[in-house]
This record gives sequence, C-alpha cells and structure tokens, in this order.
Amino acid sequence: MATITELVNAIKGYVDNPTIGREILANQIKRTIKQICQKENNLHQDLVHLVEGAIDRVIGNL
Repeated sequence: MATITELVNAIKGYVDNPTIGREILANQIKRTIKQICQKENNLHQDLVHLVEGAIDRVIGNL
C-alpha cells in the first residue's frame, strides 16, 4: 500500500506536467462555465414562474 507521501509525489508529478496541468485547468473551467449556465437558466425559469404567478394572482383578483 502506498504511503501518503508517495501518493502526494505521484499527484504532484502528474499535475506538474504543463500539458496535463493546462488540461486539468481547462476542464475545470469548462465544468464551472457549464454550472454557471445551468444556474443562470434555473434562475431565469424561477423568475418566469414568479412573474406568471403574480399575473395569475392579479387576474384572479379582478
């Protein structure tokens, strides 16, 4: 079984590779952008539902 130091050194060697480091960073950025877009879409849908609910209440009170 590998020691913690061996695991850290293996990970460090993997991440220190410039090509792999850039690839990891690029993938993290892509995932983050995707999450931001999903959250923006969810917020937009929430806003649409709030507006629709407000309109329904106003019409119901007429």
